[in-house]
Amino acid sequence: MLSVAGQAEEAARRPAAGAANGHLDAILTRLHAARPDIFPYAEADSYTLLNAHPGIEYAALTGRTEAPSREYVTPGNIDRVRSAVGARPVVAFGARARRTCRAAGIRPVATGRHPSSLNRMRDASIDAPTPAARASQRYDIAALQMLRTIAA
Repeated sequence: MLSVAGQAEEAARRPAAGAANGHLDAILTRLHAARPDIFPYAEADSYTLLNAHPGIEYAALTGRTEAPSREYVTPGNIDRVRSAVGARPVVAFGARARRTCRAAGIRPVATGRHPSSLNRMRDASIDAPTPAARASQRYDIAALQMLRTIAA
């Protein structure tokens, strides 16, 4: 579960698109390698993707990039999320997805950063000499952080 669709998602008509989808694939590749029992696929397109908010948010459209927190936990949205999830396991990417899961009574099997936040990740251990290598380190850190949230 991600947060809310943005401009790239609107254009692609999918819950994750553009850079966020690329980040998601990179994280899932690492999660699959480490825990194929929980993450049977290495690419986002093999999973059912859902945004915690039903709308589309980006500055040119709404003047913001996220919906107000209260909109994620309305009774109508919680019903939508519960219906879409059913009995499937959920991985919550980002604080709004985690909050929506809590409000819906859904316990994610793992939680982590929203993929779009990786561009802003600052960590002293990210010291690779090239942008590609630094991105790889960010994906490693994000996946490791998520693996630590998996209940034994």
